[in-house]
Amino acid sequence: MKLFLSLGLFVFSLFISFKTFAGEGFRTHYSPAGALTGEAAVVLNDRPGFFGIMTGSFINTDQLNDKEGNNAANQSVYIKSFPSIATLFQNATGSNTLSVGQAFTQSQRQVNLIGGYVSLDSYWGGKLIGAVNIPYANVSRQVTATVDPNQIAQLQAYAVANPGIAANVNNTIRALTSQAASLAASKSGNAEGLGDIQLTGAWSHFNGVNTKYVASFSVTTPTGTFNENYPVNIGFGYYTFLPAMAVIYQEKEWTLAGRASYGYNTTNNSTSYKSGDFLAVELLGAYRMAAWANIGVNVIQFNQLTADSFSGAVTSISTTQSPGGLASLLGTSVPIDDGQKTTFTAISPFVVFPLPSVNSLLTFQYTFMPVAKDSIHANFMQARLTTRF
Repeated sequence: MKLFLSLGLFVFSLFISFKTFAGEGFRTHYSPAGALTGEAAVVLNDRPGFFGIMTGSFINTDQLNDKEGNNAANQSVYIKSFPSIATLFQNATGSNTLSVGQAFTQSQRQVNLIGGYVSLDSYWGGKLIGAVNIPYANVSRQVTATVDPNQIAQLQAYAVANPGIAANVNNTIRALTSQAASLAASKSGNAEGLGDIQLTGAWSHFNGVNTKYVASFSVTTPTGTFNENYPVNIGFGYYTFLPAMAVIYQEKEWTLAGRASYGYNTTNNSTSYKSGDFLAVELLGAYRMAAWANIGVNVIQFNQLTADSFSGAVTSISTTQSPGGLASLLGTSVPIDDGQKTTFTAISPFVVFPLPSVNSLLTFQYTFMPVAKDSIHANFMQARLTTRF
């Protein structure tokens, strides 16, 4: 199977095909879909020349998870933050916290155009690879927030039992429900445009038998639009530096591979927020089915090593919310209490079809997240066309 299929097919380790969420606004520059992709299992030897990859992705985010990995849909807001209604609310409900039912859905459609070059000559025993990854995305987010109906009923009953202050109680009900709905609506929206461009350089050594070693360094640049006053942003507003090392081993029809990378994020100057550094480890197993397809699975473990930090002014709401709470869900840029540390496990089965007549590969992949803490919970569908020029 002599397709170009090497494509420096370490291009697989060079790119993050699309963006997801963690860190600031639960977003990170490392994708749960992984960088160790199925194309790596086709041919180990890197063939020199230009290559291109076009990726189409659909990402469906159905919830945000708290630091325990539970759905953070229902959270509490301390009424003591609102002195004018604190006493009234506590008398009516017996509580000093307002329970808010929340829902978060987001869909993202994205196209990535990747171009690169594999060197003709070898350097220090390996080929040099350079690539650029240009994303274009459309994101649609819907946020809802509803005050606990039981607490509303308690307030209504308190108004009936105390007619002298019934007007104040009813005004409080309207204010609470209106504020929750208005805040949620202000954090819903759509965005479309160029994302954060990633530049990658790599050194790839093939031992001539069955093993390849790849060292790479990527820089994701804040080229996408970011405005702290917008509810939805395509860009992230900061740089990410990502050194990585990978090993790929083949034995007959089987391929095993592993990759480790360390991510360092700069501070977002617009928000004074710094997403913490992270470690990502990926494992891949694949099997070649005759000459018509490769099937396999990628597993990624992402752990944020340092907590998010904030160097701006801290407000009362930033210190009274939990990491999955209303403020975080609705887009606060302030880390909560001991800070957020994203952890997730993602699993991606894939199938790769060689297309020898056009010197290309066609890959289909599905990603799901069985574990997500201080993170989104999402699933991904992706198609990739890889070709050599």
